[in-house]
Amino acid sequence: MLCRFDFPLAWAICLACLAACGGGDSSVTTLRCSASPDCSVTGPTVGAPFVQKVNNMEVTVDSGPAHLFAMPTNVLYANVTVCAPGARPTDGPSTKCATIDHVQVDTGSVGLRILASKVAALGLVPVELSSSAGTAGVAGQAHECYPFVVGGLWGPTAVADVGLGEQWASALPLQLIQDDPGAAVQAPLDCFNAVNGQVLSSVSALGSNGILGIGSVTLDCGALCLDKHYVNSYVQYYSCPPAASSALQCTPAAVAANLQVFNPVAALGKDPNNNNLADNNGVVLVLPALPETGAAKVNGELIFGINTRSTDASKRSISNQLAAGANRIQLGVDWQNSLSTHGFDSYLSVTTQYNGNTIYNSYLDTGTNGLFFSDSAIARCAAVAAGEASWYCPLSALSKSATVSDGDRPGQNAAKVFFTVGNAGTLAQSITALAGMAGAPAASDGSAASFSWGLPFFYGRRVSLSIWDLAARDPIFSTSPWYSF
Repeated sequence: MLCRFDFPLAWAICLACLAACGGGDSSVTTLRCSASPDCSVTGPTVGAPFVQKVNNMEVTVDSGPAHLFAMPTNVLYANVTVCAPGARPTDGPSTKCATIDHVQVDTGSVGLRILASKVAALGLVPVELSSSAGTAGVAGQAHECYPFVVGGLWGPTAVADVGLGEQWASALPLQLIQDDPGAAVQAPLDCFNAVNGQVLSSVSALGSNGILGIGSVTLDCGALCLDKHYVNSYVQYYSCPPAASSALQCTPAAVAANLQVFNPVAALGKDPNNNNLADNNGVVLVLPALPETGAAKVNGELIFGINTRSTDASKRSISNQLAAGANRIQLGVDWQNSLSTHGFDSYLSVTTQYNGNTIYNSYLDTGTNGLFFSDSAIARCAAVAAGEASWYCPLSALSKSATVSDGDRPGQNAAKVFFTVGNAGTLAQSITALAGMAGAPAASDGSAASFSWGLPFFYGRRVSLSIWDLAARDPIFSTSPWYSF
């Protein structure tokens, strides 16, 4: 998910700002250099050139999309194809399809969310809600408010066929991020408050052309939105009359599971050439290790499915098998009892033990651009206002370690993780990827007690992330989601 804390650092010959994020399920865009000849990307490219297979897609860390006013750091991007339902190309390009570049890959959220202007010409079918879905007694079109830790998205939902590499998800509900400041239906007050007044509605605000949320569950809301039970919460789904002239005409809505924004990976179709199996139970992310000084571009791949394909003699596909004896760290699923029974909230989290502290709110998240944890012994880059996040700036790189284990059963399936904390203040202007980016989370957003294993965690690792599916035939996918690395 998206969050941003901006504060100046006096290290640039260009206009520079560094945005740090720390918080549960957070995505981050760190913007550093304003576009100028002095801030061109000239560092090394790391990772082998991508080879397309039937079950993978290319991912990169680079300088971001066109019209981005500043360079991002540690933001993972992919290209996504969006088509009107039934119009996906078979023998050539389709006028009802668009390939959207620089969509941020986010394992900490669920659902595909694309700037509406990028797909305006496709005529996507809006998600229609019955007169009984809202509270006004009239039929309407679904709109969604989707907060992140700081900031969030507003816009209608629609149905599309979505291509990820050579894989397709048919009739997928997705969100169209409202990026037209003149549109009649802007974010309602409840949503504006839920996103802390930061409605992200442009390439520059997002640092991308959209968000590809491929997190640990299938739906972006679930039971809460089935019956519009928004008591003591913000309203996530609204029903807005097709001719609405204001958000004041939109009412809280109940949205059936098949109409809620859905995890694109979980929706991937079956492959008749792979025993009619679908590569939709998770992903394997493979990124290369980085030199200590970082890289200007990183080549990687996202492999679809876990344990659905072995080595292919024809080399059409790539193996996604877990290694024999691979550890699986279980995310917490005891959402009703974890707080009252254990004294901590473990839902969709794992446990991190660091510096003698046990941190229950921990997660792996490609959408967070650094490692975020509290350590008062590490020097910070600059003084910031009370409660704000800040980057770490030790005099020399520090070698650290922590132990990650199950969310509901701390200490079980434990794995030791070694990581580096570098000096963010000496980040070269030509670098968009740095494994040592780390910072302290902001106390004001309730995340000071979290440990966010952001994108730097993934460099140099092959990481499997499952999707929780209660109906899965294999119990390792139905019991709880998990990480393996």
